[in-house]
Amino acid sequence: MIVVYHGILPYDRSRHRGMMAAYGKRVPLVYVDPDTERQVPSDRSATTVLTRLGADPAPGCYPIALESILPGGRFRPIARANRWLAIRKLIASLREQTGRQVVLINQQPGLLPTLRRIGADATVYEIRDDYVSLALDDKSAARTQSAHDRLLSEADQVWAISRALVDAAASQRPDTLLTGVGVEYQDFATADESLAPEALRSLSRPRVGLVGNLNDRVDWRLLEDIARARPQWQVVVVGPVYHSSDAARIGLENLVALENAHHIGAVAQDALAPTIAALDVCLIPYRLTQATLRINSLKVYQYLAVGRPVVASRIPSINELADVVACVAPEGFIGAIEAALDDRAHDDQRRSRAAMFDWPAIVADQLRFLEKQLDPVYGDRR
Repeated sequence: MIVVYHGILPYDRSRHRGMMAAYGKRVPLVYVDPDTERQVPSDRSATTVLTRLGADPAPGCYPIALESILPGGRFRPIARANRWLAIRKLIASLREQTGRQVVLINQQPGLLPTLRRIGADATVYEIRDDYVSLALDDKSAARTQSAHDRLLSEADQVWAISRALVDAAASQRPDTLLTGVGVEYQDFATADESLAPEALRSLSRPRVGLVGNLNDRVDWRLLEDIARARPQWQVVVVGPVYHSSDAARIGLENLVALENAHHIGAVAQDALAPTIAALDVCLIPYRLTQATLRINSLKVYQYLAVGRPVVASRIPSINELADVVACVAPEGFIGAIEAALDDRAHDDQRRSRAAMFDWPAIVADQLRFLEKQLDPVYGDRR
């Protein structure tokens, strides 16, 4: 088996490289950069990667940049057509050169116009978020919903990373599989705080904060209230402003206008664990909306793997970790943070809980799902 994984971000920017590495230890995984317009690095060209796989399709992670087949790829419809044509060509070449079955995992509904006639031996639509809620306007939301519904009907398998996302897909795909989210456990459990950004290490303690994408899901008023109520705390938000409305940008501006509140921009993947380690309490302060009630936050597993106390909004997927996470209403955040600041005795317990979500275990389950799909003895395939 060869897995072609079509992610929403270029490989260098993906936060799921731990998952790719776990796949690559068991099967060849070709990670497809979704952008067909940017310059293709020579070691990631289709020709180079196919030559390596054709000679020896050994396990490993092979990032690849798609070739631009049609001109005008800066336009959305042409970009999607380019991806479909290039992925179909890639799959055909992989099958021809290696003689192996090829599985396509597509991460986001807007990436491909269709999964039909793509040529893969099995296709997977992986639901990692409430995609419709990320749309910035009604037109985009309608387009995303249409693409989501189409992939639900076309994919051989549908995966979702939270029980709420599974339930949301169940009316159209009652066979949707819960796969979950993982963490590069060893990397986070051995985090070295001294490698955190200087802008963070220079702040006085205690430091409480959020690391991740900063968007409309964050309860900015809650963070502002925390900073105002406890001026001796340093309230820190780390990450890019991502898929945000003006309300989120204004919320961030109002927050960092306070003397004890700070914004540090996006950090590199290898600096993520040290950044978390430099905080005393980690936060997931989300507004409770349809979207946040359905997510399975990657950051909670990263926080726990580092061993840091976590205070979070009452999100169903995080409530499942209530033995190691303080899940509270907005009015309970300050009290929960105060209790967490005095709690370092349970660092090992938090790490042990996170170890259950190490990426190799998650990937092993996913590969079992794929092997079942590819094995004709299990019955008719969609």
